[in-house]
Amino acid sequence: NSIGDLQFLLQLGDQGRDFAEILALEVEHEHDVDAQRALLGRLGALREGPLGDRDQAIAAWRRRLEADPADLEALEALDRLYSATDKHAELVEVLRTRERLADDQELRRTLLRRVAETLSGP
Repeated sequence: NSIGDLQFLLQLGDQGRDFAEILALEVEHEHDVDAQRALLGRLGALREGPLGDRDQAIAAWRRRLEADPADLEALEALDRLYSATDKHAELVEVLRTRERLADDQELRRTLLRRVAETLSGP
């Protein structure tokens, strides 16, 4: 789980980057789609959080999204990351995908409002 991973990484200190590399290798050698999906989620969360490597976190979450374009966890992570990195075109793409997949009308309105705000600039 994420809290357990975070506690483990805090104990590792600087070795967290090594752990990320091990996870990346596991992803490459994993043939089970569900296991690979879980590994990519852990890798994305690790790189976004404790390691503070947003670009590599984005890469992990994008790869996970390629396997399942309706992956809400990946879409939410990319929303967060693209918002933090000012990648407006990518953010709009993610927001529109989230809006299309949303069942809740209020969430859909919120996402569309964010699309409009992003397109209109700061």
